[in-house]
Amino acid sequence: MRTRRDLLAAGLVVAVAAGRADPARAARENIGQDRGLLDLLALYSGGVVYAYDQVLLHAPLEPGDRPTLRRLRADAAQNDAALRRALVRKGGTPPSRAESVQVAQPPPGGRASYLRYLLQTEEVMAAGWYQALQKLDDRGLLEGAAAQMAAGGRRLVPLRNLAGLPLLPKAFETGAS
Repeated sequence: MRTRRDLLAAGLVVAVAAGRADPARAARENIGQDRGLLDLLALYSGGVVYAYDQVLLHAPLEPGDRPTLRRLRADAAQNDAALRRALVRKGGTPPSRAESVQVAQPPPGGRASYLRYLLQTEEVMAAGWYQALQKLDDRGLLEGAAAQMAAGGRRLVPLRNLAGLPLLPKAFETGAS
């Protein structure tokens, strides 16, 4: 299966060979691809923040869980804000919070269910960053994506610890959620 980037590169090679390459157009298409990726990531990033909010509001947590989850939620919110700023800088419009809410609906259940829900939301986000690293063209965005993925991995470790799971998050290691 070929990615959009592969197809774009192949099309650019053909255009150059035919003497019809428009470097400005190719750059606009790459910016558009980056903006589209950031838009999708911002949608899910907002969902991560929403997931933390839902767990903090509704989950039957143990006494020591809340400080850890509040700290992780603050970090996720900070990363979400940085991502939204990057999207605006690329000419995009961040998705509304209402759109982000739709991607991360909490399950019914006890503490374990809520923690699994939060873990799954974070793992999907880490997998999204992993995929973005393969497709982003802008060097600054690549560096930001790597930092965002690392931050997500750092949040997964204490979450997995709270849930009693092995600390190595699968999504951070392989890119698959």
